[in-house]
Amino acid sequence: MPSAHIVFVLHIDCSHGEGGGQIVRTALGLAVALGVPVALEGIRAGRKVPGLRPQHRTVVEALSAISSAKVSEPALGATSLTFVPGRTVPGSYSFDIGTAGSATLLAHALLLPLSMADAPSCVTLRGGTDVPWSPTVDYYAHVTVPFLSRLGLSASVSCLQRGYYPKGGGAIRLQVGPWKDRRALGRLSFTEPERVTISSSSAGLPDRVAQEQAEAAASALSAYGAEVLLDRTGHGIGSAITLWADAGGFPVGASCIGRKGLPAREVGLCAANEFLSVLEARAADPHLPDQVLPFMAMAGGCSSLPLLEVTSHLTTMQWLVRNVTALPVTVEGGMLFVG
Repeated sequence: MPSAHIVFVLHIDCSHGEGGGQIVRTALGLAVALGVPVALEGIRAGRKVPGLRPQHRTVVEALSAISSAKVSEPALGATSLTFVPGRTVPGSYSFDIGTAGSATLLAHALLLPLSMADAPSCVTLRGGTDVPWSPTVDYYAHVTVPFLSRLGLSASVSCLQRGYYPKGGGAIRLQVGPWKDRRALGRLSFTEPERVTISSSSAGLPDRVAQEQAEAAASALSAYGAEVLLDRTGHGIGSAITLWADAGGFPVGASCIGRKGLPAREVGLCAANEFLSVLEARAADPHLPDQVLPFMAMAGGCSSLPLLEVTSHLTTMQWLVRNVTALPVTVEGGMLFVG
């Protein structure tokens, strides 16, 4: 009688902690990177509309495509699924969310598993590039990815066309090389930046909107040298501003998305005030740690990062990474420690 083939599946409660789409994206990305089958339950259980939405389903489909995974049907509204990844295949890919769902969050889900492949990949992603509740394309390209390069990861992100909520229609390109030289960060320190870059963009609005956003931010940051980049192209109607700088041990950034009824000047000041709070705290901005934690774990060794605040996203990622990798991840004395 032939012996049974037993597959050990890691069960993950996606309603844990923050309980949103991030835990779904990260769990599946880690599953592909590590070659571990997972069963996700309670997907977005606490949300007003529970289960998979179009942007989450695209993540499942994209990760399945690059790893030839066996996956249960990722229907809209599904609150559970099983995902058994195969070998990650590098190459050229294109994925379209079909809505204003975040292209940068999709890129982030693909980045870790593609970096584990043995050859480079180039991925074109279509969706929203500067939309609420996600990193702007400038933040992702100039803060998240440069931080990961300090871990030895080779990647770049470029904006092909901006796309704003609710129409989307933007496009970005993610290029990823094999992560051959993994290295830990040790204990990172903060250095006061000498120069700040301000990227202000708008589409379907008067030209003065992008200009006023940038001027307000530059005025608030007058103590620093500023380079201003303006972009008045894109799909849909909307605006955004992103600030970034090199703070020695790590990059720092802040952003704000324009919305109806919020004057352009207030959009610029919103980003500038957040940026100044980061500089005053001499710590990573609150949006970076949860994004980079899985990569810090996969880099091996011991890494640390000073925190401005401990967000629900970070505590959720702390729980997930510990459960998937069995590595120690702690937050103590305003610092994130991994390894």
